[in-house]
Amino acid sequence: MSKASSSLGESIKLSNLALPITGIPVYLALYFSEPQTLGLTQKRSFNVFLDETQVGSGPIIPIFGKANQVVLRDVVATSVSQIVFQSTGDSVLPPIINGVELFSISNSRNGGGGGGSQSSGGNTDSGGVNIDCGTSLSGVDANNIKWVGDKDFITSGESATVSSTTVEKALTTLRYFPTGESNCYKIPVTKGGKVLVRTMFYYGNYDGKFSSPRFSVVFEGKHRGTVSISSAFEPYTLELIFSPASGETSVCFVRTSSSSNPFVSSIEVADLADGMYDELGPGEGLFYQQRRAYGTTEVIRSDLYGRFWLPSELNILLTGVPSSAASIDTSDASNRPPEAILRNSWSADNLALIDPTLPTGGVPVYLAMYFSEPIQMSVRSFNILFGSKKVGTGPIVPVFGKATQVVVRDVVASSSSQLVFQSTASALLPPMINSLELYVISSGTSGDESGNGSGSGSGTGGGGGGGGGGGSGSGGPAGSGGTGKGETGGSNEGNSGGSTNEEKKSKLPIIIGAVSAVVFVIIVCVIVAIVWVNRRRERPQGLTLPTSTVAQTGTGASPLVGQQTGNDANQSTNELDMGDIDDLIGVNQSYVTQQH
Repeated sequence: MSKASSSLGESIKLSNLALPITGIPVYLALYFSEPQTLGLTQKRSFNVFLDETQVGSGPIIPIFGKANQVVLRDVVATSVSQIVFQSTGDSVLPPIINGVELFSISNSRNGGGGGGSQSSGGNTDSGGVNIDCGTSLSGVDANNIKWVGDKDFITSGESATVSSTTVEKALTTLRYFPTGESNCYKIPVTKGGKVLVRTMFYYGNYDGKFSSPRFSVVFEGKHRGTVSISSAFEPYTLELIFSPASGETSVCFVRTSSSSNPFVSSIEVADLADGMYDELGPGEGLFYQQRRAYGTTEVIRSDLYGRFWLPSELNILLTGVPSSAASIDTSDASNRPPEAILRNSWSADNLALIDPTLPTGGVPVYLAMYFSEPIQMSVRSFNILFGSKKVGTGPIVPVFGKATQVVVRDVVASSSSQLVFQSTASALLPPMINSLELYVISSGTSGDESGNGSGSGSGTGGGGGGGGGGGSGSGGPAGSGGTGKGETGGSNEGNSGGSTNEEKKSKLPIIIGAVSAVVFVIIVCVIVAIVWVNRRRERPQGLTLPTSTVAQTGTGASPLVGQQTGNDANQSTNELDMGDIDDLIGVNQSYVTQQH
């Protein structure tokens, strides 16, 4: 130990630890030796932290000519973890470090060693299992995640493989069910806690039929979601948070059509910590709708509980604000959000969030929002309105270097619902948000299909749930939720589908009257058009002013869509470009708009 590293200030930070994005248990050994003889007034004393966990039982005081060793183990670290050396109040000299050893601890959940980018929300020794469906083999993938075959969890179904270089290895095998109405996996879980169960589906045309499979998935025997595959070569996901009633839970794949075989590519189960999603009622479940990290550009997977956080598309009307805090304390956020999702934020005056993929009829939702002030010594205060209802007990005042969690539940949201952020009179800075989770609440009652099941994702695990209505999105926002109560097809309740002969007879007078009215309107329109053309010919061409053809799209987006701006009487907009305009402002993409 002939050399030591020291900082010019009061702390040292070691990062870029070559660990996976999803955390793994580690063994950390640090070595110190005071490099110089200290005078009577000189002192070097500092504490060491791995993220928020202190290393050792007290301050480190290196000794001249002697080695100090400090060891920390059984903690979880990720690629964004930091080892921080912080001077104590009585220290005159800055911290130092001579040497460090970092090992990953191999256990039954994760393979040992390995860094690299994590493309699947693997589980740590906090509990859980990753099941590679359709194979009997176990192994560790390129991202250091241990997968086990499914032979111990199910006895029915057939195995198949698909050829792909764009998806994770676990998605290249699957189990399909050509017989039986319902085929179930039985998976051991921790009784009394909550779990996150994620099922993933990659069709890949394994049967050579280029079909569009559609079927149901039932969790714990009562929470039903619908999977509707519209793209053969996109992975789909269906995810639920719930409390198992016993030490074993079931995931069942239910046939809903004689021409469509249910299948599954992988099942991931992660135990959640005590206190997470405490607002979840007995017997309820949370179907994933979307999980966003605003201001980021990559999927964030540094989450100890298997959650992935998707970025939102670029929106030129919003300002991305990175945090200048050295670290962010998340201890007061009961849902245990990873620090990485609080490192960036979006900010704008009169900020509004929407989710146009929700059903138009509305569904009960659970909404969790996370805030951390990115700028020190700032004055930011705002209220949040969901419809006309104020969220929380008072204004949101984000704290620098600390996470604030706000939860809303027992509200009904639809594709036209808006979450509006309004600054208070005392605020000097506009509202902001770091991240958000949105779930559809499943009561688990008979016939309740609040499923979130046909969302599509990218080959690296993007995408989110879809709904009973079968909506999907390719590699982008979370798919739509749906009630699955006969909204499509010919239902027993007659909500849609073919009508009876009696209905056709009763509607006949209305149809005749409507046709007569249409004929009359057409005649009037022809006369008006002739008069208008004659008058237009008499008007000088120099006075002809083009008008805007932009109109409200009816998507439930912000009033920004269709709002006239400036002297629009002198600006012409081609209707064929409306799709480009929507992409520019992000009303159908990012779920974040701006109100005026």
